[in-house]
Amino acid sequence: MNDAESVRYWSHPAVDRVDLMHARFRRHRFRRHSHETFAIGLIEAGPEDLGFSTGTDVVTAGGLVLINPGDVHTGRAAADNAWSYRVFYPDVELIAALAGELAFGRPPVFRERIVYSPQLFAALRAAHRAAGTRDDLSGA
Repeated sequence: MNDAESVRYWSHPAVDRVDLMHARFRRHRFRRHSHETFAIGLIEAGPEDLGFSTGTDVVTAGGLVLINPGDVHTGRAAADNAWSYRVFYPDVELIAALAGELAFGRPPVFRERIVYSPQLFAALRAAHRAAGTRDDLSGA
């Protein structure tokens, strides 16, 4: 990988209440921050050093990163490697509706922070790429 860094942040007109990002970083470091939304990240290449108050995890290519709203975290390239990734930022109300939150009276949360599932990764990556090309996402 070269030293070029890039980031693109957008929303797709057919997908309400979900922002998207595609980025590639080598030197950039995210300071402690949190999101008002959920974050579903897909590590495409290189390892990411992901820090939480409970410790640090290194997530490698093919890994899914699941972050709950309000979880304070950091992110940077692990060692001297670049990493690239895609992220969905669905809002809390959308995830609550999908999870049936009203039936239980409490908001949903991700129980796992890092997941390796090749099938889920491939499906989410295809959807993210389609949203980046302005495809209608219908598959028709």
